[in-house]
Amino acid sequence: MNRLLCLLVIITFFIRVQAQVKPTYRSFNTVGITIGNSKSAYQVLTTHGVSYKSWYAGVGTGVDDYRNRSVPVILSVSRYLLPQNNLFINVNAGPNFVWGESERNRLWNQLDSKAFPGLFAEAGFGFRLETKNPEQGIIFGTYYSYKNFKERFEVPGVCNNPPCDNMNEYIKSRFSRWAFKLGFVF
Repeated sequence: MNRLLCLLVIITFFIRVQAQVKPTYRSFNTVGITIGNSKSAYQVLTTHGVSYKSWYAGVGTGVDDYRNRSVPVILSVSRYLLPQNNLFINVNAGPNFVWGESERNRLWNQLDSKAFPGLFAEAGFGFRLETKNPEQGIIFGTYYSYKNFKERFEVPGVCNNPPCDNMNEYIKSRFSRWAFKLGFVF
């Protein structure tokens, strides 16, 4: 009987301790500017996920207008480095889909073009300023950001006896840049 009572007390204690540290919903929403070898452009990202202790993991999407407008679909992982949960590191990565065709008319004699998804990845540091509600905050950060994709262009073929078959030309685009972001978390 004493063993059963002792076991019941221990189980109740662990249930109460576990109940105090629950995973909670979080949303990180940022607007930023990307600066690299091409002209500066905007970036908007939103991620939604779960925060547990000093970790956050979520999925998200956004718009990245650097050089070619694209839509990254990302997995985001963050970790707060200080007990106050204000300084954090963040990594975002996932596929990158080119949006629109106006930017892809690069070859003067192209007949058709198609963009293939590439990679979007960034890593950086951020800082969160608390608002009145400690679960919310204003965030800003600096990131090293990378995106790539491949394009196929169909161009007229060259031969001695027309009609000639069309040929495919490929361009691989890679962009490394810095991203400076401002946003809010709730």
